[in-house]
Amino acid sequence: MLGKFKTAPLDKTARFATLSPIYIMGAVTLFFVIIEIIVIKEVVVLPYLFVFWLIIISGYFWGPRSYTVSETTIAIHRPIGNIIIPKSEIKEIEIADKYLLVYVYLDQVALLVIMGSFV
Repeated sequence: MLGKFKTAPLDKTARFATLSPIYIMGAVTLFFVIIEIIVIKEVVVLPYLFVFWLIIISGYFWGPRSYTVSETTIAIHRPIGNIIIPKSEIKEIEIADKYLLVYVYLDQVALLVIMGSFV
């Protein structure tokens, strides 16, 4: 194995921009739960909110947590299933900028892998 890399953590601005809409939608969901179940006793919006939260939560499970680079493969580790890219499918690897941004060019797709930053 040549290296194992963790994904770069979010900075304060990115964390605020990510969590603020989630908190707002949590409040909206709570509001509609109270209104629909307690007040009007009819479920109208809750199925749509369920789908919304399902999409948000699934984004977490498919997001990369770390990367492993070996001599024969690049592995992207996720909570739901890892992606293993064999060396034979990689056409080109390019490091861009001061951050360890690796573009992995496959047959017809370019995959951007963010591995952290150089110190």
